This record gives sequence, C-alpha cells and structure tokens, in this order.
Amino acid sequence: MPLLLHWLSISSDARDVDKPILFKPEMVKAILSGQKTQTRRLIKPQPEAIPNTFPMPLEEFTGDLGKLSSKGLKQLHTTGAGAGLAFPDWYARPDDTLWVREKWAEAGHMVTDFLGKSEVIAYGTEEAYHYDGQTLGMKLDTKDWNWDMVKWKPSIHMAKYLCRLRLDVIDCRVERLNEISRQDAKREGIERIKTGGHPDTWTNYAGWTSFSNPATSFQSLWDSINGNDSWDENPWVWVVEFRVITDA
Repeated sequence: MPLLLHWLSISSDARDVDKPILFKPEMVKAILSGQKTQTRRLIKPQPEAIPNTFPMPLEEFTGDLGKLSSKGLKQLHTTGAGAGLAFPDWYARPDDTLWVREKWAEAGHMVTDFLGKSEVIAYGTEEAYHYDGQTLGMKLDTKDWNWDMVKWKPSIHMAKYLCRLRLDVIDCRVERLNEISRQDAKREGIERIKTGGHPDTWTNYAGWTSFSNPATSFQSLWDSINGNDSWDENPWVWVVEFRVITDA
C-alpha cells in the first residue's frame, strides 16, 4: 500500500520543477516505445524513525522536525504502518518536468542545401539529429552507420540544450523496493521475450536465462544498475509515474 506523507516545512516555491533524470539507452528506447511509464529511484538518505515525543498524536503534528531528524529530513509519514518515519523532500510532484539525460556524442558535421552546415548529435539508442547550435533538428537515417566508431560521452555530461526527451510527472509515491508488483515491473520497461506458442518470458539483465515473472526480471535490472545484492537490501524508493511530453 502506498504511504501517505505529510509535508511539513519546505514551500513549493523552493522546489526545482524542471530537473534532470538519467536513463540508460535501453530504458530510453522503452520510454520512446511507450513501454516504460515508471521509474524507481533510491531515496537518499533513507527514511529515519522519529520517536513520538510530541504532546499530541503524530497525525496532528504540523511543525518542523528540526533536530529530531539527525539526517535533516523534513517530512513526516503520519499515517498507516510506517507512521513515525521521516523522509527527504519529494523527488518529484505531479506536473513537474523531468528532462532526460542520456548517452550521447558529437558525431561530426554535415552540409545540406536546406540546412546549411550543422553539427550531428548522436544518442545511445543509435539515433542522430542535426543540431544548428541552438536546437535539435531533423532526425537522420543511421541504418548504415558504424556505431563502433562513435566516441560516446556519459549521460551525466549531457547539457540541457541537447535534451530531446521530456517527461511530465503524473504521480510520485514511496514504496519498499521488493513490493513492486508484476504489473508495475512491466511498466518499468523491462524487455519481453516472445517465444512463439509458449508463454512470453522476461529478460535476465545479469545472465543468459530469462524469467517467467516480470518482477524477477526487474530485480536483475536493479542489481545490474545499483550493484549485486542491492535488491536484497530492500530500500525505500521513490516510484515516479510519467508520460512523454510531445510537441503536439
């Protein structure tokens, strides 16, 4: 069951409502195809138990946690089984915008009759676009490209003006990592393996076998990104639901 968090002290005016988010190429592909509509992000720092030393029930507390939180956490979960846990500020809120940072490269220049001279920006999904120094332009035909020759740059170094993918936040909640459902695992964009005449299976991101349970596939994806056995730690995570922002 999603936890309800009681916001205590930081005003909405102080929040960054247009923030970057990093995705690996395979996850960018899943977003672009409409397969990925959720992402889970580790809560940092992890929630902290706050003893009930207030002269009223926690449900009625509306002040600042102050020094009660050694981690400087500001919001207190006041209802349900997790009452008494303090969390950091929200990772995102509905209607916030997330701009996607992804693997990219400066892939030379081109000269055309209608575009003049423009730079070529390539992305880890093996797609490329004209770039005129201000905006991304026409998508290029890259089917004959030798991608092994591209000198890639990590997503963390991608500037905002090269962003081609923006996400509109629909919802953000907190959850224990291991609580992910089969349906939500599919919404995380894991790869389905069609077997033809047999039940479909799901990719194992850590080996050659595949899984019948999509949640187990997501477990292997999480461990591949966050380190072996990180799933077993069962941390608290932000569950962010989103949709792609289109120009239309």
